Amino acid sequence: MLRLGTSRAPNATQLVLDKPFCPAQNQIHEKGPAVPALRDAGRCWLENTMRTILAIVLVILGISAHASTNEVLLASNYDPAEAVFRDFLHTSPKQGWRTNLVYCLSYGTTCSPLPSDFMARFAGIPLRVITDTNALVFRSGGSIAERESGRQAVILSLRALVVNADQADASIRWIDSSRTIFHVLHFAQKNGRWNYVSGTSQSGDR
Repeated sequence: MLRLGTSRAPNATQLVLDKPFCPAQNQIHEKGPAVPALRDAGRCWLENTMRTILAIVLVILGISAHASTNEVLLASNYDPAEAVFRDFLHTSPKQGWRTNLVYCLSYGTTCSPLPSDFMARFAGIPLRVITDTNALVFRSGGSIAERESGRQAVILSLRALVVNADQADASIRWIDSSRTIFHVLHFAQKNGRWNYVSGTSQSGDR
């Protein structure tokens, strides 16, 4: 047993650390590495904490940089992409409400704007079609509207498009003020025209 003010008992077990707590603890004593004092242990804790915070910040910055990178629709895929979007850009007497909507088209997982030469393909249809989601206002309660006109908007987000010869598979989302519908569609090209063949969809609340 050790008493205050006395030296260590002859048979007491000596505590020797295999490694220092941190680079600050690199002092070598005659009988092995030193046991860190409370002050040095606090310094080590602070250094390790700062390293952890720095690592987290770097991860966040990396994610942000990835998210801010626009994805570009290849010109070679314009025709099948147009067919996919046009499958949603139609009107009928039973769906007159569609004519009052603003359709915002986007591409990729980052909802990137589509090229202007691609968007020119929709200039002649009787619906308002835009591509920049920054032109939209997302209000509390989930409503989506075009900033300029105040009209209700729908986002058609073409998340992925895989084209193999005369076959194409697309993943696209319909996002409106109350729901998101996930679509997986298959198209085939015949006589130079891409046509819808089959697909599945699943709806979910926003």
